[in-house]
Amino acid sequence: MRPYPPIKPNTIPQNDYSYAINYAEYKVKEIMKKNDLPSISVALIDDQDIIMQNSYGYANLEENILATPETVYRMGSVAKVFTAMEIMRLYNEGLVDLDAPITDYIPDFSIKSRFQDNTSITIRSLLTHRSGLPRNGNLPYWYFDSGVNILRDYVSSLKHSSLAFPTGYRFKYSNIAYNILGRIIEILRPSIFPFYMRDDLLREIGMNQSSFLSIDVAPTDDIAVGYYNENGKNHPIEHSDIISFASGNLYSSLQDMAEFTRFVFRGGKTGSTQIIANETLQLMFEEQPSQPRDTQTMGLGWFTGKVKNTEKVVFHGGDGDGVHSIVALLPERKLGVVLIGNSVEFSTPINYFAWEILEIMLETKYGIILQDDSSYTAIDIDSSLLANYTGKYVVENDIIEVFLKGTNKLKINALGFDMDLIPVSNSKFRVKHWLLDFGRFDVEFFPSTEIEDKFLKVTLEGAAQFYAPSYPEENEISSFSQNFFGVYDSYPSNSSIYFTGDTLGRYELTMEDGILKLGSNFILKPISETEIIILSGAFVGETMTYDESTKSIYWSSYIYTQVES
Repeated sequence: MRPYPPIKPNTIPQNDYSYAINYAEYKVKEIMKKNDLPSISVALIDDQDIIMQNSYGYANLEENILATPETVYRMGSVAKVFTAMEIMRLYNEGLVDLDAPITDYIPDFSIKSRFQDNTSITIRSLLTHRSGLPRNGNLPYWYFDSGVNILRDYVSSLKHSSLAFPTGYRFKYSNIAYNILGRIIEILRPSIFPFYMRDDLLREIGMNQSSFLSIDVAPTDDIAVGYYNENGKNHPIEHSDIISFASGNLYSSLQDMAEFTRFVFRGGKTGSTQIIANETLQLMFEEQPSQPRDTQTMGLGWFTGKVKNTEKVVFHGGDGDGVHSIVALLPERKLGVVLIGNSVEFSTPINYFAWEILEIMLETKYGIILQDDSSYTAIDIDSSLLANYTGKYVVENDIIEVFLKGTNKLKINALGFDMDLIPVSNSKFRVKHWLLDFGRFDVEFFPSTEIEDKFLKVTLEGAAQFYAPSYPEENEISSFSQNFFGVYDSYPSNSSIYFTGDTLGRYELTMEDGILKLGSNFILKPISETEIIILSGAFVGETMTYDESTKSIYWSSYIYTQVES
C-alpha cells in the first residue's frame, strides 16, 4: 500500500481517469487497513465504459477465498431499486396508477392507526417512503413456512400493526412498503416474485449472477461471507435468506451491478430490446414532493441528493449479513460508482467514499470542480427563541442535550463534548468545536405539531441525516406503571419450523435518568397506560402494546414476556 495519496494534477486531463483510479485504489486500501475490512470491491462507470472494476481482499477469510468482480454478495436494500423499476414497468404498461390507493390492487389490505388522518396509501407513497408504514411486517425474517405465499402472508400480517406516522406526513423508511410493491408485482404479472424478477428483469438486463434467492446463485459463484469486528478480530456472520424478498434479499456481483449501471445509462435498453422506457427511468430520478421536516428526499425507488449542494446524485445503499453496498449515479452526467464491502465496519465510510470518487470523475470528464460549501454567516437571534430549542433529543439509540449557556449561547452535548451551536437562521445552526473535525455538522429545529413533538434534524457533511425527536421531561412519563419494569424474554410472535431456539434474547425495561429504555436498543415514550412509542433509530414512531393479562409487550414480529422475579 502506498503510504500517501496519489498527487493530484493541477489540471486533470479530460477523460484521463488515471488519477481517479489511483485515488480509488489508495482509498480502498486505506479504508481496509483503518477498519480491518476483509474486502472491498469497486467499479467506476462512465456511460458505457467501465473505467475500473477491481476487488481487493478476501470474500471468505476462513477458506482464503479472494474477492473478485464475479463474487456474489448479499446486496440488501439495493433490492428496492429493482422492485421500483419493475413497478415502473407496470406503470409504463398502464397496469398501475402511482396515485391510486393500494387497495385497488390488494383489496383486503389493512393496518391500524392511532391518527385521525385517513389518507390512502398509494404506490407513490410506498416508493418514496412516505406511507407512514412501520419498518417491517409482523412475521420474522426467517418465516418461510408460507412457501410460495410468503409475500401474501407477510403483507397480510400488517393487520396486526399500526402506522408509525400519518400517510404523507413525513419520510419513514419502510421495508414492508417495498414488499407490498413486490406483492403487487406478483398479483399483476402473475408470478412468484423472486422467479419473475430473475427471469424477466435481471436476466433481461444481463445480470446473470444476480437473484432474489441464494439457491439461484450458481454453485461457482461463492457467496461472500459478511463479518463484524470485535476486539480487533473479524467474526463471520451466518448467512441466510430473508422473507422480505422485494426490499432486501437481492444477491449480485460487482460485475452485474456495473452492467446494471451501463443499462441505466443506455436509457433502459439491452441490444434492440427496450426493457423500460428512458422517460420512465428519468422519472424515477426526479425528486418527489416532500416536507421540510423530511430527513431524506426521494425519487421513485432512489434516494436523491446533491454532492456538495451542487450536483444531482441518485443512490441506494444496502446492508445484510455483514455486507454493505452502494450504487450512486450522477444521472445527468452518466457517471456512476458501485462499492461493496463484506464488513459491518464499512457502513461509516461508504457514502463519503462514493461521493469523493464521483467528484473526481466529474472533474475528469467535464472539468467541473465542486466547491466546498462549508462557509456560513452567523446571525443573532432572540434568546426566547433559543430557549424553545433546549431539552433532550433522541439520536439513533443515544440521548443528546441542547442547553443554554447564559441567555444567548446555545450548546449541544453529544459524543461526550459540549459544542457550540452557531445560528445561521432562526432554526438552523452550524455545530462547532475546536477539538473535533466532523466536516460539516448542521442541526435544524422543528416545532411541535398535533402529530409529533418538537425535533431536530442532524446533517453530517451533507451525506447523512438523522431524525432526532425530543424526549419528554421525566414528570411527563412518571405515571408509567412501575409494574411494567423488569426483565423480559423475547420470542417470535409466530411459531415457525425455521426457529428452533428457546428465546431471541433477554431485555430489561428500565427508567434511567428519566429515560425509559428496553435493553440498549430502544428508547421509549408511553402515550397511554398500555401503549408505548419507540423514539429511537430505525423504528421511530412505531407502537409497542403492553398486555397486563399476559405481562407481555407486543411489537412487530416480537413478543417480550416479563420474567417472574
